[in-house]
Amino acid sequence: MENRDLVSWNAMISGYAQAGEAELALELFRRMLENGSFVPDGVTFMAALKACGILGALKTGKEIHAEIRGGDHLEEHKQQLASCLIDFYGKCGSMVDAMEVFQAMETRNSVAWNTVMAGFAKQGNTARVLELFEKMVEERIRPSGVTFLLILTAFSHAGLVDKAREFFELMKKFGISPGLDHYTCMVDLLGRANRLDDALETIESMPVEADKTIWLALLAACQKWRNVRIGRVAFEAVMRLDGREGAAYVFLANTYAASSFPDDGRRKNTLLENRS
Repeated sequence: MENRDLVSWNAMISGYAQAGEAELALELFRRMLENGSFVPDGVTFMAALKACGILGALKTGKEIHAEIRGGDHLEEHKQQLASCLIDFYGKCGSMVDAMEVFQAMETRNSVAWNTVMAGFAKQGNTARVLELFEKMVEERIRPSGVTFLLILTAFSHAGLVDKAREFFELMKKFGISPGLDHYTCMVDLLGRANRLDDALETIESMPVEADKTIWLALLAACQKWRNVRIGRVAFEAVMRLDGREGAAYVFLANTYAASSFPDDGRRKNTLLENRS
């Protein structure tokens, strides 16, 4: 392009950042600054921060943060930029900086609360996630499905099955119907805890249609715990959805190989029948 304006620069930087091409996004950001003809706006900085978060580029992100502090023209995007900064610091593991930005916000919407909780969840700090959730509710900020998904994910990684079930039920009190992502998280958690019958029951009783991902989560857990019985159920379900899913064959074959399940020909038949 002969004539590049701020919109075209932003479109390119944002496009690369959204596509995960973080290094290219930051290279374009630097070239834009070197050009000297344009002043970065909120959209520019949000894209650059996203790229920094992907790369874990703490030093570069802090330099951008310093630029944002001095940008009086950024008022329109103030809250969005704050959430982006929290997200960036959380991805870099710098929760002290993330909380500093969070606490400095004049008003905090559910996005800001979710973002800071996600940062602590990434660090495995489940206690802090719960503390923030309680404060969020106290301040009468309505939690969303995203809020509960990140909390359930944190519980899954911590192995807190009963706590996860408690919060899964709590969703209904806030008028939130669990979606497929929430059910998948619960199945993953139950699978990690070797509660495979409960995981299967969860899938079979949920009001939304099961997809390949949730069945594969169960099948992966069956491989871990060498449960051929439920593994075969999960495998057959995956085959009905996608007979070419290679991971399903690997999981089931490994489950048979690791288990003491008697080889009466059913292993070979199950695999071959679904290959044909």
